[in-house]
Amino acid sequence: MNIEYLQISNILSFPFHHEIKDTQKIAFDSGLNIIIGENGAGKSTALEILNFLFKRVIYRQYNMNQGLFARRHSISADDRRLTLQPTNQDSFSGFRMDPNWDNESDPQKIRICLRLDV
Repeated sequence: MNIEYLQISNILSFPFHHEIKDTQKIAFDSGLNIIIGENGAGKSTALEILNFLFKRVIYRQYNMNQGLFARRHSISADDRRLTLQPTNQDSFSGFRMDPNWDNESDPQKIRICLRLDV
């Protein structure tokens, strides 16, 4: 899998845009990528967003209840839903995802484009 580009709106140093498609694309090559910029340009924020996306959204971790799974054919549908539960369901602590100071009440948006290897 390769990351083609990342677009960010209204997170820390990234300004708010009504449409995510209007934000600047941070494009990635398929090889080595080096991120260079001045202090406060958003280098660390972009990396933290990638960390957030992969840890909490794309590759979300789950806990399996082995006891319920072993009885999955004889338990209720509600109990079957408890067989696989995400870890840290609502906790995003440790990620700096504050809105841009100029637009604290506007929505935050992230777009990532991934290319899957086939």
